[in-house]
Amino acid sequence: MRYLMSKYASISSRLRLLNLQGLVNVIIAKTSFLFLLTALLLFNTCGRSGAAEDDFDAFYQKFHADSAYQMQHIQFPLPGVSAMSDEDPATFRWEADAWQPHRLLDPQTTGFESEFVHLGDDLVIEKIINRKQGIAMERRFSKLGGNQWLLIFYADAHRLDTVG
Repeated sequence: MRYLMSKYASISSRLRLLNLQGLVNVIIAKTSFLFLLTALLLFNTCGRSGAAEDDFDAFYQKFHADSAYQMQHIQFPLPGVSAMSDEDPATFRWEADAWQPHRLLDPQTTGFESEFVHLGDDLVIEKIINRKQGIAMERRFSKLGGNQWLLIFYADAHRLDTVG
């Protein structure tokens, strides 16, 4: 009986050791994955060329200065969120025939300031925020197919606490 008990204890301690080793392997694998993901994100952000930002800046200026150009660079029907509370955000789309051209907003006169997040060379998220009034808008621009910048999403004026 003692022999069986000692064998059981030996096998049991080995199994615990194997389970710990498995746990350690999982932790190492997940840590390696997170390190690799972080390195890729940093490389993508740091490696972004100034030319790509200049390209977007030129597009952005022309987008607001020329309404015909603007209409050609919107992916209609455009997903987004309407300021109308009865619209379902999951199915709402902006249509070309109802589009009101966007113009640059002067922060001095409107209180709106734009914040840009560049995600690589082909996606830019713009948050247009008026902190005093507690409202914001959001636009997303992408170089779909790598060719031309397009507006691919627009959330009309909404309360800051509902910014997604």
